[in-house]
Amino acid sequence: MKEELDRREIEAEIMTVVLSSASQSKFDAISQKLGLNAVVGDIPSPNHYFEPFNWNGESEPEGTPRACQHLETQLTKFGCIFGRNGYKVVDIHTRNSLLNFEDRRVGKLTGGSDVAVVPFKTASSGVKFQLCVLFELKTDGAVLRDGLEVSFAQAKLELIAAWCLSHQRCMVVLSDISSRALVYELSYTAATNGFQLIEYDCNLSEMAHLVTEFLSSATLADATYVPIEGNPISEPKLAFKRCKLSPIDSLALQDFLMYGQFLPPGSKERCDMVSQFTYHPIEEYYHMYS
Repeated sequence: MKEELDRREIEAEIMTVVLSSASQSKFDAISQKLGLNAVVGDIPSPNHYFEPFNWNGESEPEGTPRACQHLETQLTKFGCIFGRNGYKVVDIHTRNSLLNFEDRRVGKLTGGSDVAVVPFKTASSGVKFQLCVLFELKTDGAVLRDGLEVSFAQAKLELIAAWCLSHQRCMVVLSDISSRALVYELSYTAATNGFQLIEYDCNLSEMAHLVTEFLSSATLADATYVPIEGNPISEPKLAFKRCKLSPIDSLALQDFLMYGQFLPPGSKERCDMVSQFTYHPIEEYYHMYS
């Protein structure tokens, strides 16, 4: 009885945020909990031109399938590798719970995004665990009317949700892909064990250059990738889960990485250890680390 009351008290304290209507104050509160410093990133000099997308008066749901094709075509010009040995662009605008995540420190995030770049062989059920780049799309009409600024908090919280869920490091692009873009990524400094939120306000060609460089340097085109101790590319993700998620879940993750991952998949011992991730659905962590 007491344990149930304690759990209810904890749940009552958890901040719930709907990504699509997130306010700047909600983002600021979560960012403060995570100790994220925001810095402005250096804008690159692209060598290619990103042709603007024409929405033709369509709404976001109507235009997103064409936007996916356009993104793949344009990013290929900048060197992104798509197809069997690379990545693919996936329309996720109907998957409204894809980024759902809950943690004592981060809070409860609910919602999705519009377009994802994932390793080519990623199955539909595994998309949330292989997110490399997310595109939060706005129509040119919406940007003309409201600007991109109204969606700053949404895009930055999508980045945090993606880092909580995905095995891969992730970047988020907020854009109408017809005029300008805002790009967000997390940078990890091993010496201080700290994270910075890097923001880029750029044109479309600069955005495409940033995405291409990020995919080639910070992610792997491997649909089976999971973070592994001792792998340099895994270090930021493991550090994020250990240092930024709630202490109870972080300790459980550490124990699992040290011992649990070597237990037979589906075994009682392994499932018992996974169940210690208090606020993460057991079945999701089972798939993440089995």
